[in-house]
Amino acid sequence: MSSSILERVPFAARALIRHGRAPLGVSWVITNRCNLHCVYCDCPTTPLDELSTDECLDVIDQMATLGTVRVHVTGGEPLMRKDLERLILRMRFHDMRVSMSSNGTLIPKRRRLLKSLRSVSLSLDGPPEVHDRHRADGQVAEVRAALKTLREHGVTRYLTCLLASDTTPECIDFVLATGTEFGAEVYFQPALDVVLASERSNPYSPEAERVRSLLATVTDRKRLGAPVGNTLEGLAHLATWPAVKPLPCPVGRVAVRLTPDGVLLPCHERASIPDGESVRRGGFVEAFGRLQTKRCTECWGAGRADLRAAVMRGPMGLYELFSA
Repeated sequence: MSSSILERVPFAARALIRHGRAPLGVSWVITNRCNLHCVYCDCPTTPLDELSTDECLDVIDQMATLGTVRVHVTGGEPLMRKDLERLILRMRFHDMRVSMSSNGTLIPKRRRLLKSLRSVSLSLDGPPEVHDRHRADGQVAEVRAALKTLREHGVTRYLTCLLASDTTPECIDFVLATGTEFGAEVYFQPALDVVLASERSNPYSPEAERVRSLLATVTDRKRLGAPVGNTLEGLAHLATWPAVKPLPCPVGRVAVRLTPDGVLLPCHERASIPDGESVRRGGFVEAFGRLQTKRCTECWGAGRADLRAAVMRGPMGLYELFSA
């Protein structure tokens, strides 16, 4: 077992004994700000009172006391925060593994912080006539430039492709070819039926039959050796979209979500989410102690579906997940 995980065992064990869970993994929405306005995301229009730099540093120190091993930084566009490098360096001081999701536009301008990142995930939904329609003109070119920069700096690269109403098998092949070119695994997931951070209907939400057909194509490509990151188990689950039924899920025992304004949530999926707990009321440790668990009825994020599968495998799954 890696040294960083061994160092976290006493902290995580105390958290498990005291709370019945430990925040080994934290998904941190560091900001809602973004320099794009994608058709299925309203985050940039939902301003929040973001945690200050000092508040974020305190949260990171407290996460370390509870045994946090991995932090995934997302947004909005996380690189919109000028203090992001300082925050990541604090996470690395505590030997946390740090990954990031980005739209790619600012990566060539923020090269200095790349050395502290374990991996970066970029969105790519297909060729320009599809992806740029979803995001912004010229975005495919910006994603390619970001991939090139990440490769030059030795940062592990991932692509996430949303399966939307205008996705075709040709889109899938375009994204997989890009992944092959730049050495990036590709994760596929269905676009949700609502615009992110709103209750508005997503105009690009696909029909269930289309999702199943596209995921069948993805599964075939994976079996032929294409760089599909989803597990076969995860793809089989995503193919049940948009089924709603109780899901046995222990992810809440090892992972949490943190919003830009410091609200701690047990998960980022929508179903039956209890009120979150603010870290501004006594800090991260106390907020984690007050946090309720929830009963999920859906799980459509590719990474989250595979996380669920890994955690359900027990200690070996947890080791593989948090030592990678």
